[in-house]
Amino acid sequence: KFVKRYEGKKMERARDLFEQALSKIPERERRAIFLMYAKFEEDFGLVKNTMSVYERACKEIAPEERYDLYIQYINKASEYFGITKTRPIYEDAMQHVPDSRIKDVA
Repeated sequence: KFVKRYEGKKMERARDLFEQALSKIPERERRAIFLMYAKFEEDFGLVKNTMSVYERACKEIAPEERYDLYIQYINKASEYFGITKTRPIYEDAMQHVPDSRIKDVA
């Protein structure tokens, strides 16, 4: 509601609210908040912040949800920086995605 109401006018307050939400909810429920946070940064903030949110999300959500988020992160990196900047993200994904999904990342 806050983001809809103020859009990009109260950036720091919105970031504080996202951080508070993330600190109070269990790992299994964080994915949706991280995606809203990344969308907020993409719409109203800096690309650098958007990518930081994705990077952090990939490490702080439940392991079984990481594959899909890494794919989104890789797609955003490719969109904003080009395909050559995705290699470090692929390498990171191979370390943090469950073993059953590693072949899908590669």
